[in-house]
Amino acid sequence: MSRLLLRTPVGRTMGALLPMTLDESQAIARADGPPSRWAGVTAEVLLLRGADGPPYYEQLNDALAAALPHARAAAVRGGHDGINRAPAQLIRTFAAFFGSTASR
Repeated sequence: MSRLLLRTPVGRTMGALLPMTLDESQAIARADGPPSRWAGVTAEVLLLRGADGPPYYEQLNDALAAALPHARAAAVRGGHDGINRAPAQLIRTFAAFFGSTASR
């Protein structure tokens, strides 16, 4: 099955991304720590994730939003990579976020 997948355009793309994914995973593990370590960030922060992504994305974003004094978390429809697809919902979410921070 893996060989078959690697013969498709999607499989070739995923195969090409594998080394980068492993490097990113190692960097994430090295930087692991509690969300509270970011509590000193006072900027307005919008934490976005694809709505159909793994459940831990939501858990991580919610934990960070709770730790940051001026943060909120939101999900973007359009698959696990909804953010990459930039649907109209993403544009509306950004507009609402930047509109609310501009009025402060």
